[in-house]
Amino acid sequence: MLVSKVNKKGNMNTHKSLRRALTLFAAMVVAISAHFVVASGSAGGGGGASKFGEMYTQGKAVFFQKIACDKGCPLTRKEVTSEKAKEIVSAIRSRDSLSKSKSEMDKVVSLLEESEVDKVEHYLARRFNIKD
Repeated sequence: MLVSKVNKKGNMNTHKSLRRALTLFAAMVVAISAHFVVASGSAGGGGGASKFGEMYTQGKAVFFQKIACDKGCPLTRKEVTSEKAKEIVSAIRSRDSLSKSKSEMDKVVSLLEESEVDKVEHYLARRFNIKD
């Protein structure tokens, strides 16, 4: 009888130890998995918006509110092409240049507030893969 009580108590301790070890292992797997999920997200996804992800999102919103909307904007969404985007980015990048040539996109850029210009440029350059 004494032996069976010891075995039951020993088995109980073994089960508790096993349960604790499995819980610890599961917690480690979750922690490591969470790290990889955050690390694999794109800008603005997974682990939260990065500075440039936030800039992209804000530039996109401004672009479609002020430049390419359904009514009252210089462009419609359907007119936004890679070529138009390049023209806008070129107008933005040359706005401070001394030897600037006039472009029809200068009027488009003038619709933007100073704080919005870089955001729209970032959005268009990234969206349409426009290099310097």
